[in-house]
Amino acid sequence: MYIIFAIVFLGIVVLDQISKFLVQHNMILEQSIPVVNNFFSITYIHNYGAAFGMLENQRILFISITCILCLFLLYYYFKKSKGTLEKIAIALILGGAIGNFIDRFFLGYVIDFLHFGSFYIFNIADSAVCVGATLYILNYIFEEKKNKKEANNE
Repeated sequence: MYIIFAIVFLGIVVLDQISKFLVQHNMILEQSIPVVNNFFSITYIHNYGAAFGMLENQRILFISITCILCLFLLYYYFKKSKGTLEKIAIALILGGAIGNFIDRFFLGYVIDFLHFGSFYIFNIADSAVCVGATLYILNYIFEEKKNKKEANNE
């Protein structure tokens, strides 16, 4: 199972960093390239805050929280997590967290570029965190239902 975790985790980090590198080196800041009319564009911005630009210019806070979160996720993965879906969810969250951590640590901001309609602009790391969190919650719900069903059958 460790190999799947490593592939998912490293895959997210590498894909995130390569995509940000390509955007940063092929676009100018705030440039927007329409991909699908009025639905999706590549829009290059610097995000100095957290999700949706909240808590702008709190770099040390974000770096500290990310370090604590990553340590907790690693502990949870190795000591508490059980199923494959839960482990993949943790790998996605951790990969996304590290992807944005790299930006914050080395650049002082996060590169965002995925722009859907009037939604906020985000990146692959953000997407991985959201997908991972959703998978984790769904896994928890299904496991709870399964445990209740098993308890009722006893």
